[in-house]
Amino acid sequence: MSETTLYLVRHGESEANAAKRYAGQSDSPLTERGRRQAETVAEALARVPFDRVVSSDLSRAHDTAEAIARRHGVPVETITALREIDVGEAAGLSIEDTRERFDWGPRRFVQWPGGESLEAVRDRAVAAIEQVVSASPGATVCVVGHGGVTRILVSHFLGLLPELYRHHSPTENTNVTVVRTDGRTYRVESLFEAPHLERPPFPRGAHARARRHGRRRHIVPAVKTAAADLASKIRDIPDFPKPGILFKDITTLLKEGPAFKAAIDGLIDQVRDKKIDIVVGMESRGLIFGAPMAYALGVGFVPVRKLGKLPSEVVSVEYDLEYGSATLEMHKDAIQPGQRVLIVDDLLATGGTVAGTIELVKQLDGEIVGLAFLVELTFLKGRDRLAGYDIATLISY
Repeated sequence: MSETTLYLVRHGESEANAAKRYAGQSDSPLTERGRRQAETVAEALARVPFDRVVSSDLSRAHDTAEAIARRHGVPVETITALREIDVGEAAGLSIEDTRERFDWGPRRFVQWPGGESLEAVRDRAVAAIEQVVSASPGATVCVVGHGGVTRILVSHFLGLLPELYRHHSPTENTNVTVVRTDGRTYRVESLFEAPHLERPPFPRGAHARARRHGRRRHIVPAVKTAAADLASKIRDIPDFPKPGILFKDITTLLKEGPAFKAAIDGLIDQVRDKKIDIVVGMESRGLIFGAPMAYALGVGFVPVRKLGKLPSEVVSVEYDLEYGSATLEMHKDAIQPGQRVLIVDDLLATGGTVAGTIELVKQLDGEIVGLAFLVELTFLKGRDRLAGYDIATLISY
């Protein structure tokens, strides 16, 4: 089956969105701002060659879809199963009200009293998408729907359910998620993107195109690669550097520009609000991630090196590796007392390397505000060794 490309578009701002209230399946119409957003995303997607535009039957989604469909000369097809989650007794309540009245958690699915279960939402939404795909092999389809349902669909495609994808949230109205599928597997290529609300998101020439059946087919570059896709870029090397060690080789991720950028962006998203003064990265692969993160944050970078590699006066510590021991060093003048420090490495295994680096920072009276890792090997329980520190990771094994 030829690949189908799905553009999952959230509706424009509704009256409930503006009032910060849950609408669920009630028909909350677009605000004037929401109508402008619909026109903006329609213009941004005008050069995408949609074969079909489908929508939830709720007016906030349908009216957004109409704005998109007009530019492509196709009708809006209504699919009731794409409706937003039935939130039961939470309908009409403000977000603050629900925090006080119900067991509420933004990183997991909440089945509100009288509302739909996760399984019910997933089953109806996935069935609707599968029906669209089976009827449209090789097509490009715009699917206009709702934030809650889209987040569940994305989490399903990534194999994360019952957990919900947590690194980006579908909060901005008219955000766009792009998914490609052959009908069996689904690949998320960009996730909850809304650059059109600030600037033209798809400049001329930004899309690669190829001809199929005499028509131009749209191929979307991956702007943000989901964590599950990043994990697929890492290869396993058995018995390296010692027999019995399964080495996670990240060089296969690093050589792909969009994946490397997505890894850096994903970590930055988790630490941006920590008021970091300086980033510390450990030899060797911590240097690869720490330096670009410091650049993105606009702060300084301090390398931690192995014994004898630094030219000036140092502080040092001996630490345990997952397969041996070594000594780390840092320049004595690298960190000023009280500076807020983010420690970065590629991998959290037993926690020995980062524990050693923590000791170096403490020797210089730095304040550690976070630890960031591309990969965590959860079965080695390194996190337990680092209890009390805020830890950010993208990929877990």
